[in-house]
Amino acid sequence: MRNRLLAILFLFTCVHASAQIPYSQTLPNIQGSQLNSWVEFTFPNTTAPTGGGASLDFGWLACWQQVFGGSSKIWIELETGADAWTQVYYETGNVTECTTFNRTANISNANLTNAIATGAGSVTGRVRVQDSCYPGVGCSFTNDPVVSGLTLEYDAHAASFTASDVSFCPGGSVQFTDASLGSPSSYVWYFEGGVPTTSTEPNPLVLYPNPGSFDVVLSVVTANGPDELQLSNYIVVHALPNASAGPDEDVCIGQTGQLQASGGSSYQWSPSTGLSNPGITNPVVTVTETTTYTVVVTDANGCQDDDAVTVTVHELPTVIASATDNTLCPGDTATLSAVGALNYQWSPNLFISGNTGDAISAWPPSDFTWTVYGTDALGCAHDTTVAIDVLDAPAMPVVTNLGMTMSSTPAQRTSGTSMASSSPVPPNRSGLRWPTATTA
Repeated sequence: MRNRLLAILFLFTCVHASAQIPYSQTLPNIQGSQLNSWVEFTFPNTTAPTGGGASLDFGWLACWQQVFGGSSKIWIELETGADAWTQVYYETGNVTECTTFNRTANISNANLTNAIATGAGSVTGRVRVQDSCYPGVGCSFTNDPVVSGLTLEYDAHAASFTASDVSFCPGGSVQFTDASLGSPSSYVWYFEGGVPTTSTEPNPLVLYPNPGSFDVVLSVVTANGPDELQLSNYIVVHALPNASAGPDEDVCIGQTGQLQASGGSSYQWSPSTGLSNPGITNPVVTVTETTTYTVVVTDANGCQDDDAVTVTVHELPTVIASATDNTLCPGDTATLSAVGALNYQWSPNLFISGNTGDAISAWPPSDFTWTVYGTDALGCAHDTTVAIDVLDAPAMPVVTNLGMTMSSTPAQRTSGTSMASSSPVPPNRSGLRWPTATTA
């Protein structure tokens, strides 16, 4: 489509002379002591040059008297970039008293083009004059120094336009506004990468959905003939950042995790619930329930993209511990068991056959308590305790032989509960050891 449009425009311009319109603008005089410092001036409605550069005509007058010595000077600069000034004229050595000098400064096409682009349709400059007279001494009937007849002249394209923005993110829209000279009777636009790609309206609105650098072409027809202005790579659409919220995370209830975003220069997480700082790349997260967080990533161009991460909160395992017998006699052994987790750690590592595993043997010499830590497949851990009481050995009984009958003193637990006090002596119970009796 573009090639066909350009072919039509080329054929059209081959038949008719290009509509180049002379630009000429003269500003009011600048005079007085203010010229001892920089004074800015502006040429409005400047359209793109055809390539021949420009001339800046002016006259300047300053006070000079031999008794004061020195000479007068003048500087003129154009703004050719953001806070960037380019000198286009400088003169020193003026030793003529209160005389206007008519001068011409030649401005290159590059400096003129940059000045027009910087001023978005206007050319901004500044001038300064240094005279050689003391304050209070000046030219008769003149508020000197004086810069007069400041005139900018160049051959301009009839076709010209401005844009509301030329650098933005995908999805941005641009309002193009016709600034052509010569009152065009028709318009043909071409917008590379834009939606729509063409228009015949004087002030079209164009959407740019994808990143890239794109040309803009405007062709107009005026009373002087057709003219075309093509600005290469005029629209710059920045790519979106590659936002990443990091991998999904699993945390145990009561524990913390840490998010990790990347892809930009600034970050904003939402919701902010449970985050140490939602405005940093790697906030610490503490939550009691599963939550999905979204991070908006902004790059140096102001373009934004987002990504999400889910923090899944897992309950702790329920660890249950038990013993085959919670009451032992000295020297006896019991089995300690744990269920509810995947791996187990027993502590302290005393009077047990090992400190890992779901079942171990224990032989405490006295009352003792162990803690078992259970960890599940996700690393979540919980603990519980198991205790074994160890009975004191009974006192050694005294057995008395009374002929056909034998008797013994009672065997007592530490708690005072009788273990044995009858005659004849009962057989030994399993799990209990009895001391050897003495016979009286």
